[in-house]
Amino acid sequence: MNSTLRRLFGTAACAAALAIPAVSQSAPSADGLLPGTPYISLQAQGSVRKTPDLAVISMSTDSYSKEAGEAKKKVDDTVQAFSKYFSTLGYDRKYFVSEKINIEKQYEYDVDENGDRVKKFKCYKVSRTVKVKVPDFTKIGEVTDQALKTGIKSVDYISFEFSDKANDAARAEARKLAMENSKKQGQEIADTYGARLGHVWSVSHTQYETGGAVNARRSFKRNEVSLMAAPEAADDSAGLAMADSSYQPDEREYTDNVQVIFTLDYPADSESAK
Repeated sequence: MNSTLRRLFGTAACAAALAIPAVSQSAPSADGLLPGTPYISLQAQGSVRKTPDLAVISMSTDSYSKEAGEAKKKVDDTVQAFSKYFSTLGYDRKYFVSEKINIEKQYEYDVDENGDRVKKFKCYKVSRTVKVKVPDFTKIGEVTDQALKTGIKSVDYISFEFSDKANDAARAEARKLAMENSKKQGQEIADTYGARLGHVWSVSHTQYETGGAVNARRSFKRNEVSLMAAPEAADDSAGLAMADSSYQPDEREYTDNVQVIFTLDYPADSESAK
């Protein structure tokens, strides 16, 4: 090995410690993690920005009655009426989720003949939360309007998330870009030192989303909008119009880092191969 190549390999350890592309030559490691031929160890990154494709609308309704069954029936009827409307939109059935129902006693306080404060049963309160997912953001206003018209008491918040398909596609795109960048970097380094880029000895990757590593498909930071509906608005169709243009979710950035070791091939007649 000539002095130039020895100097190059001598700097490789420092370069690797700084997490930048490094060129090295060594005997195969005992564990087989490093090749026994000249190689490049590098890290490359690929990032894409995507907009969530689902709006998640959380809403709730309730009813009061002396009879728990009567209050529950009113809530069930309201949820059923809204569900019937939502089914006409043609969305997947899993996009409508009627969550747990709560039944609780309501009390009022009075003063008895002795001047003592007395708690008295007033009625039952039955409440339920409904969540729907809307892939067409232009329908958000219509969905919230119809919810209130069918008896839903409030639209609690609107958030945004990715469907499984969109999430997987964004991850794959970032990963592909990172791999393409690693190959481009490797080729540039090999060309600079008069070598041919060999095969991939090892590769690993870590994927991130803005704010941290993506460990679960629902780990995305959500942009929430509070929308508490006034009770009287439920009967005022003119007051129900909600501008869909106001629901613009933030983009999410997917980043993929790949760590790659490429082997290097030197032409037999090259100075570096001697």
